[in-house]
Amino acid sequence: MDPQERLTLLGTRIRKYDIGEDELLRELGKLQPAFDGVEGEATYREKVDAAVEWGKIYLNPLKSEKYSGGREQVRGFLLQDLALAAKIAGDIM
Repeated sequence: MDPQERLTLLGTRIRKYDIGEDELLRELGKLQPAFDGVEGEATYREKVDAAVEWGKIYLNPLKSEKYSGGREQVRGFLLQDLALAAKIAGDIM
């Protein structure tokens, strides 16, 4: 599976509440260096890094409840960054 497909699958699994904390962070960590040294990599990396940070907040109820929309708002930010990273990955490939 290429990075775009993996990011899309992660988004789908998050929407279905079908992924655990360890797996989410592990998968995002694997996807961070996917395009190192390739033109457009910085924007891709920025979005995946942002998704990692949102993932950490999403998976921590104490942190996610600090946002006005709570955990669901954080989940939305996470899904948005995953979708943007997937689009960028598709553009790079």
